[in-house]
Amino acid sequence: MRFKEFKIKEKTLYRPSASNTPGYIDTVNKILQSVDRKFRLGAQGEKGEFVADVGQKINSLNDTLTGNINGKKANKPVAVSSIYKDPNVFMQNKSAAAKKEHIKIKPTDIFTPNMNVKIDKLFDTIINNATLKDSDAGKIVISMAEQIQKNQKPTLPANTDDAIKSAIGTYAGEYLGICALAKNLTNFANKKDFDNWIGNMNAVEVNFPTRSNEPLIDATLTNIQTRHQMMIGAKYEKGAAPSLAKFKIPDSVLKNSKYKTAVEFLKIVQDKNIDSFELPFKLSNYIKIDVKNWSDADISNFRKSHDDKTPLPQYQSIWQGYAFRKESTDAAKLWYAVKNQVMKSVNNDDKIPEFNAAVLEILGYNYIQQHASFKGNILEFETLWPNKINGKVQLETKGGATDPFKGGKLNIRVL
Repeated sequence: MRFKEFKIKEKTLYRPSASNTPGYIDTVNKILQSVDRKFRLGAQGEKGEFVADVGQKINSLNDTLTGNINGKKANKPVAVSSIYKDPNVFMQNKSAAAKKEHIKIKPTDIFTPNMNVKIDKLFDTIINNATLKDSDAGKIVISMAEQIQKNQKPTLPANTDDAIKSAIGTYAGEYLGICALAKNLTNFANKKDFDNWIGNMNAVEVNFPTRSNEPLIDATLTNIQTRHQMMIGAKYEKGAAPSLAKFKIPDSVLKNSKYKTAVEFLKIVQDKNIDSFELPFKLSNYIKIDVKNWSDADISNFRKSHDDKTPLPQYQSIWQGYAFRKESTDAAKLWYAVKNQVMKSVNNDDKIPEFNAAVLEILGYNYIQQHASFKGNILEFETLWPNKINGKVQLETKGGATDPFKGGKLNIRVL
């Protein structure tokens, strides 16, 4: 979990701003005047080594340089813009906060997108990672993972650079924190209750989802025996909308009489025998939306109508006013309209008493808040669970009228 939340713009090249350009040009010229005159080429230095010819100087970012590439004379001048902006060179005079963005220890640097790792294999995945082995910061992260694996508190070497320390706390803390959770090395007042909640930790897989430009869930823990999923470090205000079908409902909600209507609604959503096509009709029956009561025979006929692309003119008034693509079948239009009526009944009309409060309490049990912070050179972790989450719950779905079977079940977002 990032212990300071802010938007991160992933970068592979340092691109100087107008105010930083003079200092950047000065740094390039100092390298050109050095004995080695060495640069790397490509977005991440992957295109090889460039050694500039003696006696060159640049005056702008649009200049070019002559020299050798991988020991052979370059066929054409090399653009300054193609030089790899090695942070060890070009970030020397920058703040620790600026430098840490270029240190390759983020989960996206270490883990394949949406990769699942058994929790007992997470240590080896980190310790044997080639990217981590390739930098001083990465080697420190490996050492800290090894310390946690031995049930020791992860400690930085003395006099660790501030930028490295900041990057480890912000980024490596996300996966080192899960390692610490597995080894009971977090400050976690409710750890015993949590273990009972998630089940056998040896059956847990870790997943680091792909990030977009805004912070989403940092990681998920899934018990592969029960399929119960926990979210770590989620920002529900701006994050992905998780599926209601995956939430485990705590006894505090199940046994609370004021949540009875909401719980029955959620049980329908979570019923594995009800697929995404029939779900809106079943929920419409439960809420008693003033359209009609849909029988199993009705739903079966709608499914066949969708497959055969036959019209349903007797229900046209239900989807009147919606705009659909030409390829949408009448059955899909009906499904979409009923689904929207269900969501409106919950989101706008409050037809499910205490739905908002029930879902927020459920979310608190399905979401771990993991904090990482340094006390001296020791990386400490604090785990908060159940979590206190506030906001307005909004039902959502990705399903559209072109393919009512594709969107899955209902999701929620907290506004």
